Amino acid sequence: FFFLMIRRPPRSTQSRSSAASDVYKRQVCTHPYKEEDLIEELDEKQRQIVEYIRWKQLEKGDIRSCAFCSYFEYIGEGVKDLPHDFHCKSPGCLKITCQVCNMEMLKTKAEGKDEHNWEEHLECLELSEIKKNLEDIIANSNTMKCPNCNVVGRKDENCMHIYCYKCLKSFCYFCGLHFDDFCSHNQNWKQDPTNCPQYLKAINEIDPRWPKDDNEALDLFHSMKIEMNLQKEIKKLVEVRKMEALRRAEERFGIFKQLGLTIDEVYTKEYELIKRQAPPPPPPPAPVPPPAPQDIIPPLEVVPSPQEPVPQLQALHDPEESILSPLFQDVFNE
Repeated sequence: FFFLMIRRPPRSTQSRSSAASDVYKRQVCTHPYKEEDLIEELDEKQRQIVEYIRWKQLEKGDIRSCAFCSYFEYIGEGVKDLPHDFHCKSPGCLKITCQVCNMEMLKTKAEGKDEHNWEEHLECLELSEIKKNLEDIIANSNTMKCPNCNVVGRKDENCMHIYCYKCLKSFCYFCGLHFDDFCSHNQNWKQDPTNCPQYLKAINEIDPRWPKDDNEALDLFHSMKIEMNLQKEIKKLVEVRKMEALRRAEERFGIFKQLGLTIDEVYTKEYELIKRQAPPPPPPPAPVPPPAPQDIIPPLEVVPSPQEPVPQLQALHDPEESILSPLFQDVFNE
């Protein structure tokens, strides 16, 4: 199955724009992809988003846009250190937007002049890098990247065997790795953590957390990937001692809150995509049957050998007798 590589642009947590999610999940099968056919099916707002993506993909360029209307400006190569406030030039809007939080920078009367409260958004500028990293993690975790050409997209309810329409390489949507032999990659996945299931709904057979519907299972898959990648980012911030800045960013932008999560919950949770069942223990060894009577060898009878009496040592002389032998005793007596 070929899948359409339209990437959802990272949306601010306070953005007013929205589009049907089906636009980013649709796949193109074996027939050639025609962009004009897709554009005809979109409404006006969705076409604006597609146009936004086209501008966004311009090499070495960037987009700045109003959060309250469709007005945007293309920023060319070499433009740096842009102010974080954006002045909309649409006649029906003319609002000033903070490009970090996408909230309006309200005008106030100060000494008879119209000014906007840019001072209140200095904290946005300070926390902009953390916010951007979190939003990129959420956007990228909601899609899958081709391991060969890095084109991103999202599959439909079919199997996990994906062909990239751009480079025509195949890869597994579950682990994101390229495989030529998918038959072996999908075998014994219930016990082998290096293999992946062919269908997401099949995971329910061993892990009841997963739904039996493939579309619902796909949503759960990407939700778990978002949380797992957010946990990695939190751990990085902890290592560089930026946890306090992360909490300030959450208090100001509410990124975790909009996902129904908290920083501490994601940081301490143990994530596992598939809770596989432990393999059954090996069967006990078969008992050894007792030997037959004819096979029993009687023990050898050990007959002790006769022992000769050990001669006892006798004293050389009796202490009460004379030290001289009788022969010499007779000589001395004569």
